[in-house]
Amino acid sequence: MVAGDIARPTAMDFAPDGRLFVCQQDGQLRVIKNDVLPATPFLSVAVDPGGERGLLGVAFDPSFASSANDPEDGDLPPSAFSWTIVFHHADHTHPF
Repeated sequence: MVAGDIARPTAMDFAPDGRLFVCQQDGQLRVIKNDVLPATPFLSVAVDPGGERGLLGVAFDPSFASSANDPEDGDLPPSAFSWTIVFHHADHTHPF
């Protein structure tokens, strides 16, 4: 077992750099790297986790592996990035 402290996982995906991103229904996005789960979530969003709702998926930009650094400045800090959260329903979406 890599991480036993993940409550109600709903989805997961490997980033091109090898990190495993795991969604929790309560709105936390957790990251496992080198078999380590940090105590602090990578991202937390306010959700209604009742029933089949909550944080239900994660997807990566196709150029994710090459977008985390700059040839002149090297690795970019988290403040250099922005997140787009889109809530999908069967017939419409709600971008935030």
